[in-house]
Parts: sequence; C-alpha cells; structure tokens
Amino acid sequence: MKVYGQGSAALLCWGSNKGVCIEVARKLGLKVIQLLVLAPFPVRAVAEALERIETLISVECNATGQLAQLLEQNRFQVDEQILKYDGRPFSLEDLETEVRRVIE
Repeated sequence: MKVYGQGSAALLCWGSNKGVCIEVARKLGLKVIQLLVLAPFPVRAVAEALERIETLISVECNATGQLAQLLEQNRFQVDEQILKYDGRPFSLEDLETEVRRVIE
C-alpha cells in the first residue's frame, strides 16, 4: 500500500486511478490511499492509513464498487463512492468535480 499527502478526507484507489487521484488530492488537500495488494487483505496497514480520516471516498472504474465492498467486508467504512464504468479513465476535471461535490 502507498499513501500520499495528508488530510482528514482520503481518496481510496487501486490501479490506473492513482495518478488522477494524486493530482486531485494535491489540489484539494486530501490524502490518497492506494492499495497494491488485495489478498491477503492488509488489515493493519489499512487501519493505520485510515487513522484520523473523517471521510473515505472510493474512486473506482467499475459499476459495483468492488474495492469499497472489499473494505466493508474487512470492517472498514467507505463513506462515498465515485464510480465510472463507461470504459474511459477519469479525467482530472471530472474527478475534481465529483470529489468537490462529496467534500463540500
């Protein structure tokens, strides 16, 4: 797992969403938590990364929020999900708009 930035809100991502999440997080003063390994699930590392996080936002390119479901199965709460499932990556502008909608 990799953690970037600081803040009381965090973007949770995996895979190709890392870059755009980091850019949006830097602009808005958020933390980014990027999971690299999903099994076995890194419970301790996730718990440490989520210390002092008030709002956790999962950013995923799928229709069902698979990463958010995995966190919830391991007793972590995901507050919001930003999902895109049209086969295209998140643009910086689109993700920033969605994140602002959630945190403001």
